Amino acid sequence: MSSIDLLWKIFEKTGSLKVYLLYKMLSVVH
Repeated sequence: MSSIDLLWKIFEKTGSLKVYLLYKMLSVVH
């Protein structure tokens, strides 16, 4: 499991906007 998948799981659980923004940044980089 990659870190981006892990981030998404955390976002689904927490609904944290910071986590979502991190996810977005990572998905642009990759």
